[in-house]
Amino acid sequence: SAWLAIGNVRKAKVLIVGPSNPVLGAFFEQEAAQRLATVERLSDDDLKSDVYRKKAGSGDFDLVIFDRCAPEDEADLPQANTLFIDRPPPPWRRGEKTLRNPYLAVSKKDHPLLRFVTTLWDVGVTEAFVFDLKKNLSESVKELYDLPETDSRRRSVPPLTKLLEASGGHPVLFALPRGSYTDVVMAFSLVNNFGDLTTNWPLNPSFPLFFQNILYHLGKVDEGGRSVSVQPGEPHTIRPEAGVQWLEITPPGGRPVKIERGVRPDFVFADTDKVGVYGIRRDDGAASHFAVNLLDPEESNIEPREEVHIGSEKIATGEDRATPREIWKWILLLAVVLLMVEWYIYNRRVAV
Repeated sequence: SAWLAIGNVRKAKVLIVGPSNPVLGAFFEQEAAQRLATVERLSDDDLKSDVYRKKAGSGDFDLVIFDRCAPEDEADLPQANTLFIDRPPPPWRRGEKTLRNPYLAVSKKDHPLLRFVTTLWDVGVTEAFVFDLKKNLSESVKELYDLPETDSRRRSVPPLTKLLEASGGHPVLFALPRGSYTDVVMAFSLVNNFGDLTTNWPLNPSFPLFFQNILYHLGKVDEGGRSVSVQPGEPHTIRPEAGVQWLEITPPGGRPVKIERGVRPDFVFADTDKVGVYGIRRDDGAASHFAVNLLDPEESNIEPREEVHIGSEKIATGEDRATPREIWKWILLLAVVLLMVEWYIYNRRVAV
């Protein structure tokens, strides 16, 4: 037996903070983006007001975009994933140097934010700020920065994930962890204070793809077209809209179990021992389902593997392997030649 539960459409709640930006406006006002997200806007002057602090601390938003502005204090960072444009989040600081017309290269092409974005060789940027993680660290942590990554003491150094980089390895698009949230920083602006473009990226097809990835990955958009199914014993991560504080999950033939969000941006339900359909009821009255099945996607996965392990041997694609040569034929030929020589010598002796 197997069960099927279709997911519900989940839109992202986005807050944009900063001056007017026609590029962001054009993206979020299109019909395709409106199906994925609901957007609220604040000006950069609101960062010091209680209006912003209330919205930032409420946890009602999945994604906050800071355009050419940033909170002064780390305590004012929102309880949400963020995208900082032309500013780093506090307590990080911009470098004193500026990169002029940097050449952009993809550093981590398999990252979810760069899905379908393969190259940016034709993207031009007038300038970008330099960010040096080591210079931003305290003196005590700087000593640990040069340690090998395998050293357990280096875990206290916050990891920086380069997504795009310029010549010299300078990160121009990178991600920094912040507890259970992620801060993505773009080291260049899209427009200046006069509304003029400072990069031709918005004219490139990869730009809407990138911001769509921002909504899916940081905004946790789920279009609900896929079936929601996990295996028995596998924890199920539930990501409702921001602002939902508790869920009530009813297992098949069991009693409802209430779980609260806490400090995490999502809910994790681990009591999935029984197969069947589990009901989900939220604090706002909305309901959904997910299924637990004894299904293994690997059994029907026909995608070519990059490597196959056979015992202790690993066979990988793209590797040059020596072709085994059969030498038994040469040994047989040598044996025939020796036999003929022996026959010839024997017959010569008989003739003499």
